[in-house]
Amino acid sequence: MSEPVDASRRRVAYVASLFPKLTETFILREVLEMERAGMKVSLFSIRPRPSEPLHADARPYLERTHYASWFGLAHVAAAASLSLRRPRNVWNGLGYLWRDLLAHARYPGSAVRTLLCIGKMFLFTRRMELEGVVHIHAHFANIPTTLAAFAARVLGITYSFTGHAWDIFVPANQAGLAAKISDAEFVATCTRFNTSVLARFSQDGSNRSKILLNYHGLDLQRYVPAQERDETRIVAGGSLVEQKGLPYLVEAAALLKARGVPFNIEIVGDGEERALLESAVARHGLREVVVLSGSMPHEQLIDRMRTAAMVVLPCIETRTGFMDGIPNILIESLALEVPVVATHLSGIPELVVDGETGLLTPSRDAAALADAIESLLRDPARGRKLGRQGRQRAEVMFDLGRNAQELARRFREILERTRR
Repeated sequence: MSEPVDASRRRVAYVASLFPKLTETFILREVLEMERAGMKVSLFSIRPRPSEPLHADARPYLERTHYASWFGLAHVAAAASLSLRRPRNVWNGLGYLWRDLLAHARYPGSAVRTLLCIGKMFLFTRRMELEGVVHIHAHFANIPTTLAAFAARVLGITYSFTGHAWDIFVPANQAGLAAKISDAEFVATCTRFNTSVLARFSQDGSNRSKILLNYHGLDLQRYVPAQERDETRIVAGGSLVEQKGLPYLVEAAALLKARGVPFNIEIVGDGEERALLESAVARHGLREVVVLSGSMPHEQLIDRMRTAAMVVLPCIETRTGFMDGIPNILIESLALEVPVVATHLSGIPELVVDGETGLLTPSRDAAALADAIESLLRDPARGRKLGRQGRQRAEVMFDLGRNAQELARRFREILERTRR
């Protein structure tokens, strides 16, 4: 059983792999909304304090977020304290970790990552206890949710989690997912496509009823469309990883250049595919029209998007099952009334209705991608119309205040239950 917590101290803990993170602004926005709703939030980041550039809203959270080394005397002290005072609960938590490790027997990399985190699990659990946490919410269904499930067992409290994309699509992350859903208070996810994926791992009807469709939200008042745009400039990227499909954009750019279509492409972000993309740009002789501008603060990215002709993101499913849900850059683009060209994959068609709020092409099809881009470059009026309709769709689906209300309501019910 959990120890009673003074009502004035009751908190919700948020656990993420890395917080704050430049490419995961949706978590920060959600935390901000929970605090605006009057909740006390404790923040835990499994990975060390970020060194990348952060946007203005994120910087104050660097000092508020709990970070920790992988091992140390503090970890041992936390484990000893919890084991002496909550022996049954600690054994319950360790039993859960053992079962989760067995579920990942075919995926030794995932099992090793879990083992490396055990010290942090004890340390963060002890800190949650000290701060009066009565519910834990994890973002991403892999290690963050494993930590949340362990801490909830040790403290005798509840947990929930949000599943996003690769963390529920990839087989290594699907191992043990059914147990996480079964034990969670509820499971949020950010696309309708994802709800069908999670439903396959729900063991019965009651577990399927736990799944909550909760689209990412934007503070739409911050997204003010530009009066004038550069009708030849294209923005793409966000992060340079395989599932973004950016090599196909470079191939499409080569086709557009051969056709004599005027354009400039700015690929924003950084990541493991940077060298591959630089090589492709050089090989196709595109250095004058395709620029890799690197990572930038979120405010700067929004400014770059605001005055672009379009945002392009040719997402793919990788050979290991990685793919995006609804990339945030597409939502933000339509909030700015900037049309998008994307692929018919995962949750993207829930946002981008082909011919109404943007254009969709098949994945891994550079020729179709070039055709779609060219059609908007040659018809800016159509692009502006798609952008206006996209803004209307963003207002209906991605209003931050409205979407956060449902999460806040669930957290309040849990907090009220613990008070009683």
